[in-house]
Amino acid sequence: MQGAANKDYFYNEKKNFYLSEKKEMARVAASLVRPGSTIFLGTSTTTNLMAQRLTSANLTVVTNSLDVMNVLSQHSDYNLVIIGGNYIKSARTIEGMTSLEQISKLHFTQAFLGANGIDLEFGLSTSSDIEANSKSAVMKNSSEVYYLCEPAKFNRISAYKISDLNQVTGIITDASLDADIRATYSKLCRIISEV
Repeated sequence: MQGAANKDYFYNEKKNFYLSEKKEMARVAASLVRPGSTIFLGTSTTTNLMAQRLTSANLTVVTNSLDVMNVLSQHSDYNLVIIGGNYIKSARTIEGMTSLEQISKLHFTQAFLGANGIDLEFGLSTSSDIEANSKSAVMKNSSEVYYLCEPAKFNRISAYKISDLNQVTGIITDASLDADIRATYSKLCRIISEV
């Protein structure tokens, strides 16, 4: 494994890290959403920013994120579906067996997720097994899967594997990603930083 395990922070600690980069990634991700789609927005500080930028019409948005729910509950045009289960306060997410059962019965046109680490060999990873399980379940039932990850998450490994890189449609990141890192990872998956 090429990356090294690093400290994983709680949601509230992370929300102001790389804020300008996250806002740009959120804009790019929102622009990929097609009208009439059923999308899954996972729990991450960047998908929360993405929810604030959605403009596509007639969306069904499924989420396990308390923050995404709060943002989109004000949007009268969207069908908002909240995944149930156990609330994990440190991550501001709803997870567990109930969540997995609900996810298994849904299909998503597109899924937008976050990860704590991206590594060439280990793939995408996160800091808890329950989050890894729910993200894997979402991926299994999605036509397109995008991960929103700032450049600092490349060459990094977190505790629990989510998937290999070739199982995702694309990784949305900031344009400041090192050119050599972009070239290396582009051999395994699409790297998106602008539209």
